[in-house]
Amino acid sequence: MQVISLWVSVQVLCYCTATGMMFGHYIAWISAALMGAATASIMKLSVAVVSPGDVAYYALGATGFVIVIIAGWTTANPNLYRAGLAAQAVFPNVARQKVTLVVGAVVVVLSAFPFIYRSILPILAYAGLVLVPIGGIVLAEQHIFPKLGYKTNWHRLKGVKDNMPALITWGICLVFGFGLNFLNIIPFVYLFLPTWVLSIVCYTILAKRAGADKSYPEAEKREADFHRRVEEYHAELARTESKEHVKDTSMLTKAIRAIWIVIGLVIPAILAWRVLFNSPDLYAYYVNRELFYDVTIWCTLIYFVFAWWDLQRSKSVQRSSQTSAEKVAAV
Repeated sequence: MQVISLWVSVQVLCYCTATGMMFGHYIAWISAALMGAATASIMKLSVAVVSPGDVAYYALGATGFVIVIIAGWTTANPNLYRAGLAAQAVFPNVARQKVTLVVGAVVVVLSAFPFIYRSILPILAYAGLVLVPIGGIVLAEQHIFPKLGYKTNWHRLKGVKDNMPALITWGICLVFGFGLNFLNIIPFVYLFLPTWVLSIVCYTILAKRAGADKSYPEAEKREADFHRRVEEYHAELARTESKEHVKDTSMLTKAIRAIWIVIGLVIPAILAWRVLFNSPDLYAYYVNRELFYDVTIWCTLIYFVFAWWDLQRSKSVQRSSQTSAEKVAAV
């Protein structure tokens, strides 16, 4: 049963991430949790002490380590970039590359300690608790205020530099959320929900008292004119910078694409199917699993090489088409 859960999770993880960033990422985390639970059951350990390396190995063998490295790299890139920008704001005289390198080095060293990565859930929960009120404030102002007849961006219309209701709401919610955690009223993973609701209610009340429900005719007219000019500018850009997507239909590209699809995706899926459904006993399971481990690592390497080659050829065709279009337009 644990093996079935593990392989089903792997397949769900692969297919759902292809559906899009938001939904795919959401389902991917659920699948990763199922994979972790199945791995913990196979290893007869608590899921709290199972490392990502264990999950990767028992799910995909050596291929799992490659996927963890690639997934960690692609996830870390935007996060590290944001962290570098934030650190540069603190040290404005230091180049962003140097600050980012230092931040990345510190994170790498810290991640080598088990007590750090095993505490990632509480860290994320507490970090989210700091940001949740901001999300509630944005939701209230952009979606709830128009329904109540309040003005979106009311503080700018009013000419107020600082949005004090937002700052007060944020402070109240921090005290509320961490107070619930201190009193141990609800589990820390659920602290965000009542804190988020409180932020919406508090900000709506405080913003109304500060003038969000009043009219500012002159400022609203300036705001409407600004948005009109922005829309006109975007429409002009759409007319002058429209790009037509050109597909690479050459035989070489089709062959490259067939290789990474068949060898990189289809063959591992067939081997995983054999492990899941064609393993009548434990011996057959181990034989099928080892075959999957041995073959899939090479399929993965071929996939990355040929998929990257396909991508580069498609980009080259697109650039050539754009250059030709610009020459024609110049003539």
